Amino acid sequence: MKIFTILFFSLIISILVGCSFFQKGDCRKSNSCPITFFQEERYKSNSYVLDEKQTLVPYERAIRGGTKLILITDSTGKPQTLKGFWNEDLVKCLLEEKEIYINPKQLSYGKKYEPI
Repeated sequence: MKIFTILFFSLIISILVGCSFFQKGDCRKSNSCPITFFQEERYKSNSYVLDEKQTLVPYERAIRGGTKLILITDSTGKPQTLKGFWNEDLVKCLLEEKEIYINPKQLSYGKKYEPI
């Protein structure tokens, strides 16, 4: 009976340590927050990137539909946002190691994203 108890607790501990379901944190470290970008003509100009002066400038390079972006969230899973030029919410993402800000209407994800 003692052997089964030890095996049971060993199994529980290994599941808790190894299973990513129980781990919370920054999903950028493991690339586990990918989302898909889709493009419509009316949203084409609503993508921004931070320049050297830390100001938002329109993102010149077109982002193709189906491009994988990394959504940056806080520890609760809520996307990081900021206000754009016309007071619209912009969502913070990473594309090719660049910080970009996208209109949320361009992203195919729910309102709350669960970090892994």
